[in-house]
Amino acid sequence: MAVAPKHSALDILRRLVPLNTLSDAGLEDLMGQAIFEKVKKGDHLFEKGDTDHFNVYLLNGRLSMLSNDREVDTVQAGSDTARFPIAHQVPRKYTVIAKTRAEIVRIDNRLLGELLAKTGNTDYEVSEVAGEEDDDWMSQLLNSPVFQQIPAANIQSVMMRMEGQEVAAGDVIINYGDEGDYFYLINKGRCSIQRPVDEQSDELIEIAQLGPGDSFGEEALLSGKPRSSTVAMLSDGMLLRLSKEDFVQFVKQPLAHSVSTEQALALAKKGAVLLDVRSSEEYEKHHLSGSVSLPFGSLRYQASSLDPDHQYIVYCNDGQQSATAAYLLTAQGFDVTVLEGGIIQADSELVDLVEEPEAPPVDDEQGDDTEKMVAFLKRELATAQDQVREQKQQIGNFKLAFDEAKELLGRHQQGEKAARQKIQQQQKLLVQQKSAMEQLQTDKDALEQQQAAIQAELAEAHAQSEEAERADQENQKQQEALNKALEESKTEQK
Repeated sequence: MAVAPKHSALDILRRLVPLNTLSDAGLEDLMGQAIFEKVKKGDHLFEKGDTDHFNVYLLNGRLSMLSNDREVDTVQAGSDTARFPIAHQVPRKYTVIAKTRAEIVRIDNRLLGELLAKTGNTDYEVSEVAGEEDDDWMSQLLNSPVFQQIPAANIQSVMMRMEGQEVAAGDVIINYGDEGDYFYLINKGRCSIQRPVDEQSDELIEIAQLGPGDSFGEEALLSGKPRSSTVAMLSDGMLLRLSKEDFVQFVKQPLAHSVSTEQALALAKKGAVLLDVRSSEEYEKHHLSGSVSLPFGSLRYQASSLDPDHQYIVYCNDGQQSATAAYLLTAQGFDVTVLEGGIIQADSELVDLVEEPEAPPVDDEQGDDTEKMVAFLKRELATAQDQVREQKQQIGNFKLAFDEAKELLGRHQQGEKAARQKIQQQQKLLVQQKSAMEQLQTDKDALEQQQAAIQAELAEAHAQSEEAERADQENQKQQEALNKALEESKTEQK
């Protein structure tokens, strides 16, 4: 595994979709957990049917997508296709292998969804609802995948109970934390969906924009919890609203398809996918075998990674949040049911469902005996396949954990190497400073010696000056004595 330098990694991530909608701060957060890898020709990136939670992007080289050992497509680095995650739907529809030596990056799609929600970058989502307005609200209602699945009599009841509400730009329709009272359908205009930055903050960030034909307000009505967002109008418009009581009676209850734990496991064996909408932390601690992690907060952003050809069984802790998740997925056209009671009830029921395999019954008739033996072997094979799938998932999780640990070790070693180099540079600088100090001391000693010599010479010169002055005074006295003697001699001659 190779770790890309920080400056180039950011540039790489900035070119990928939908990472290109993130802010620089969001990219920085994502880069801390991005896994850059070098793969050899023939290496398998993932297998058909895998349920891992990583988007894989091709950076260099060429990949091959296989279905039943037959190549159905190839992806070349640098192409437009390579800007998007490779065969991202879960469970995986294809096996992907490297046709050449290649470089890839794995991105945790749960973290990506959280960052998209946190930063409020929804350009790719807004474009889906930026079409022309349609004044026919009945057509808008009938075109909703949700209302297509409820009985015709219920739709008629909903239409009769819908109330029109004219709104103006800036109007706040619902407030974060309020009790849910109405479901809303946008007939005209656009609105902004906003949520607090965190639980302690009053600051709101936009997570989406909705337009004609879109709906909102159902989450609180489905879960019974307070409003999780604030909705404000961006333009003048017209809303249709349905009271909580009518929504529960005519929409929620007809859509509330739920299955028991035993039924869910039976459906999973037939190809249905267990979808865990709890937080990624809760999923890592404990989850149902073979389930896919897609946190509720990321649902609006990561639902496109699900394969619409599969049936999905959604579960949370107690079944409440999964009901909301099922509604949101149904609105996007997925076939969804809810695990009754959530994982808490499933854990208690699984204890009763686990039984020792029955021995094949003995029968006198060879035909019946053979059929029962085949049925027994099929049950044993299904159990073995479940165990293999679980072990494969565990191996994949271990490999990812190992790669992450290896990456952290590499970063630590790089940091340690940089620290050693810095210490060596500091030691070299200290040696240079010590040498300079010693040279300064030597120069100081030489200057002191020169100063002492000069002072000695000055003292000697001063002494010589005093001696000369005394000699001069003595000469002056002798001169004065001679002058006096000369004067006396001249006087005597006269």
